[in-house]
Amino acid sequence: MNVGHIHWYGHDSFRIEDGAMQVYIDPWKMPEGLPRADVILITHSHYDHYSAGDVGRPAREHALHWPHVHRETTAGAIRLPEGFAVHSMPEAVSFDSPAAAYTASIAARDGAIAFEDQYDLKVDDAPRDFYADYKAGKELRANLARQRIILMKWKGDG
Repeated sequence: MNVGHIHWYGHDSFRIEDGAMQVYIDPWKMPEGLPRADVILITHSHYDHYSAGDVGRPAREHALHWPHVHRETTAGAIRLPEGFAVHSMPEAVSFDSPAAAYTASIAARDGAIAFEDQYDLKVDDAPRDFYADYKAGKELRANLARQRIILMKWKGDG
C-alpha cells in the first residue's frame, strides 16, 4: 500500500487511502458519505474505538481477524450514599457466539451496587458470516453502558 492521504475524524478515528484501498482505524462517530471500507482495524474493545453503525456500513466481504484471543473482566462494588436505596437498575445480560461472548450483571447488596462485566474474544480468525453475531454482541455491550441506575432517598419514620 502506498499511502496517499490520512484523514483524521476525531478521537482515534482515521481513514487511510491510497487511491485503490480504504483502511479505517477505530471508526467511531464517522461522518456520512465516506467511501466503503476495504479494511477496518479496531485497536481494542473500548466503546470509543468502535460504533456498530460505522463498522456495520461496509459489506462483509472478508473474514474477521484479531491480533490475539483475550478476555476482559471488570468487577467491583460502589457503596451507596447513606440514606439511599436502589430504585431501578439494568438487568443482567449475556451473549454467546462461536467468536465472542459477553456477560454483565449488576446487583444491589449490602449497601452497595456490585457489578461484573466479562468479554471473551474466543478466536483469532472468524469467517465473515460470524460478523452479525460479533456486531450483536458489541451492541449489547454498548447499550448496557447507556442504561441508568436510579437511586431513591429513604424517607424518615416520623
